[in-house]
Amino acid sequence: MSPNSNNLVLPRPGAALGPPQPPITGPTETAFTTTFGALLPPAKFLTTPTGKAAYYEITPTTSSPPSSSTTPDRVLFIHGVQTPALGMLPLARALHASFPSAYLALIDLWGHGLSDTPVVPHDPALFHGLIDAVLDALAWRGAVHLVGYSFGAALTVGYVASRPERVRSYALVAPAGLIRAAGFTAEEQRYLQREGEVDEAAAKDWVLRVLEGGELRVPEDWEERVQTMGGKDI
Repeated sequence: MSPNSNNLVLPRPGAALGPPQPPITGPTETAFTTTFGALLPPAKFLTTPTGKAAYYEITPTTSSPPSSSTTPDRVLFIHGVQTPALGMLPLARALHASFPSAYLALIDLWGHGLSDTPVVPHDPALFHGLIDAVLDALAWRGAVHLVGYSFGAALTVGYVASRPERVRSYALVAPAGLIRAAGFTAEEQRYLQREGEVDEAAAKDWVLRVLEGGELRVPEDWEERVQTMGGKDI
């Protein structure tokens, strides 16, 4: 299937993979800011074997060192499924206002914001590797602070468990939880299986019903909402 298809289905974790495919290229920064406004700092990019990813830096506004050992110095914000880095910006700005000596960064996870969408299984290792790459690009040596929201909180927990030496502390905001398989019907459990034939269209509809309460609908006044946000100091 072409990576540009609107009906693209990403490989499921554990499924047999076909020939390698290039990632789906993320939008340009110009296209993004034209639509949503130039709210974020200028994007920086890194390239991995999986694709190109974007991240954003909020650098210290004072040369004074942190006032104490408990003051956050280097903090990476990891967003959720339904928002790119932009969704974490209000929290990052608020933290920076309280701690101007802190060095903050936000990441666009794969498939979000300006980052590419790799046509590979989107398993935890894929995202943990991206977090590694961003921390390396920032040249943040030693342990750092992580703030994960929703799906980003789930990623944070897995990252801390697999790389405790890289994390000084972590905060989970509205963390995505676990649902027991017994809570799903036999048909719903088939949608979650990693192997065998799966009706992907039906699985997509079911996921939207569970997470969104129904079909995705873009509000008619979305542009007005974005413009209103652009006028706020976030």
